[in-house]
Amino acid sequence: MSEREPFSWPASGDPQEQSDSLATQIAARIDAISPAPGDAIEWAAVAAGLEREAAAQGTRPAAAPFLFEAGRIYEERLQDGPAALEFHRRAFALDRAFLPNLGACRRLALHLGDDALAAEVLAVEASAVREPAARAELLLLLSRVLAHLGKAAESRDVLSLSLATAPSAFATAEEAIRLAAERGDPAALAAAYLAAARAAADRGLSAHYLSAAAALFEEALGQGDRAAAIALDAFALLPSDPLLRAAARQHAERLGRDDVLAEILRAEAEASAG
Repeated sequence: MSEREPFSWPASGDPQEQSDSLATQIAARIDAISPAPGDAIEWAAVAAGLEREAAAQGTRPAAAPFLFEAGRIYEERLQDGPAALEFHRRAFALDRAFLPNLGACRRLALHLGDDALAAEVLAVEASAVREPAARAELLLLLSRVLAHLGKAAESRDVLSLSLATAPSAFATAEEAIRLAAERGDPAALAAAYLAAARAAADRGLSAHYLSAAAALFEEALGQGDRAAAIALDAFALLPSDPLLRAAARQHAERLGRDDVLAEILRAEAEASAG
């Protein structure tokens, strides 16, 4: 293996641009180490060289890309996950803004059962991502990790933030349903059913989530008027469903909604004709 040329720090005033440029240079250098097959390269020696270059940077963020690449070598070339995670952990401690390291660190931490580190990395990742759906997914994962750590209150707060970030994220709404059901919290469960109804792509699925929410508002929460409005919305989405029609008829008769009763009769006639 030929001796490598020393790096020079990229000329840039932006620390993130510097970090990205340096990371690109390091990756290119590793790719160009040797044309020989992988098992002919002393990858441990390559990683040791990267670690020495990281040490030369001290505690500067510039050390993070070297440690990140060393971690990749240990995971991908040497098949040593725990050692790889330690490199990614050190890189994360030095530069939390170095995005390539975040995903690798989080993935290995989850795989190796270091939930505390995974939660810390996920919180940083979520704050760095701007696209709502991607951010909601990271927050959902963070919520699950926090729950696994026994931090129930924090988990619920993060789950609520995930729902608020991307109301159309169906997976987040389903997770909220599961947690509310486990806690036996009818108000939270009803709210989660409504969120799932909004997020569901299928009209029929939305209608049944609305129906479940209406039942809770009526039977567990004593909010008959709200239950009626939701039940009628469910019927409007799926008038062919006999259970939704029956619930809508009950509320329409109680409220004197002749217009809804007419729609129910029309739906029943269509169902009979079909």
